[in-house]
Amino acid sequence: MCPMKGCDYMIECKVNIEKDIYLMHKDIKVMQINIDENRYTILNEKYMPFNFRDAFLVHEVKDTYTEYDAIQIARCVRKNAARFTNWLSHRVLLLTQANAKRLYQAYRLVQRDDEGTKAKLALTYRALSILDNYWVKNLDDNASWEDVNLRNNSLSEAVTQIALHGRSLTLNGMPDPYAFSTNGAYAKAWHRDEDKSLWLYKAGYNNSEERIEVECSNILDRCNVAHCHYELRQDDDLRVCACPSMTSDEISIADGDVFSSYCNIHNLNVDKELVNLDPDGYYKMFIIDYLLANRDRHTQNWGIYYKNDTMEILGLHPLFDHNNAFEIDVMQNEDFESHFLNHTLKENAMYAMKQVDFHFTEPITRDLFLTDRQYKTFMSRAGQLGISVQTLTKDDLYVQYGGFQKYKDSVLSILPPSQRNAEISKDYIVSLKYALQAVQGTHNCYRID
Repeated sequence: MCPMKGCDYMIECKVNIEKDIYLMHKDIKVMQINIDENRYTILNEKYMPFNFRDAFLVHEVKDTYTEYDAIQIARCVRKNAARFTNWLSHRVLLLTQANAKRLYQAYRLVQRDDEGTKAKLALTYRALSILDNYWVKNLDDNASWEDVNLRNNSLSEAVTQIALHGRSLTLNGMPDPYAFSTNGAYAKAWHRDEDKSLWLYKAGYNNSEERIEVECSNILDRCNVAHCHYELRQDDDLRVCACPSMTSDEISIADGDVFSSYCNIHNLNVDKELVNLDPDGYYKMFIIDYLLANRDRHTQNWGIYYKNDTMEILGLHPLFDHNNAFEIDVMQNEDFESHFLNHTLKENAMYAMKQVDFHFTEPITRDLFLTDRQYKTFMSRAGQLGISVQTLTKDDLYVQYGGFQKYKDSVLSILPPSQRNAEISKDYIVSLKYALQAVQGTHNCYRID
């Protein structure tokens, strides 16, 4: 019996699960599947998803079957169907994601979070995802990868209004794969810039998470670690943090869940495999998480990059999703538990510093941080790890910021908030201006008026 049967949907599925379907990688047929008959025929082993490799059980075809044979066949049926259903269901947003229920309501979908229901929902939009180039289609479906590729298709403003802003609207047609294939807990929507690039917009719960995400991005800009860029943007009346898509037709992502499943199937240790694949990225992740007091490095907040044409694993993908960094309890507790190696964040970071060259590429200054507590925590932990912290003189700042106005703004930004009131600032600026006149002739900067 197909585990996805009986899902009470009000829309017609694009892919008929009672017939044979193809699992596709771009325009390459990877597997032919008939869930009802428990047939999983591998057509191209090279392009199998990592957590499918050597995972599907095959029973021997005989003229007659013993009772033991029947038990083994039933075991194959259950495990194969469960694995494929699980893969489909993980390509669907959780009902717990902000505004997810409104999306379900807009399409008049039954709101159930079991794997069978989510798997059937994935099939309605061909199980597409921006993270990779996999999709499914019927044997008689003439659609090509160019027809369905999310990186080239148009976006729905109405869907954005629901997914990002929580508007109450009614939509017709099939569920939108851009909205239904995003993961995480926060309200998200894809946006296309004028240059056609795709950006993911994410809103916070309490008007601070998006600022923390950008704060961490700016800090990581000054570290020798690969990371995703974030910036603050405005979408109507909503402030969001925005990051460009990390995947392309050439490079895809398999998240930590997929990679861990692959390792478990092949009796491999996840941490040892990550060290072999990308020791630099692996250890620097530990250092960053301690510096940023980030405990949120679960299996969907890290993953691997791989080439689509060869399936070669390139290493860990750039660090991203730090909007839960600098939590008070994690800043106060240096021995907070890590998701890795059964050690604390600090223990992992201290060990990692012995394995890689981690350093700041630019000075770390107070203006990068939202609060004094965050700045002091970060600098204290950098000192504990023995990371060299460059200090700036006034002349350094003058040269770096290119002139009096920018220099003034920079110096004021690193003053404690208690020293930024109008009277103190006015007196400070006046004295600063005269002090700078003595050095302006030695710098190739804007002159003071």
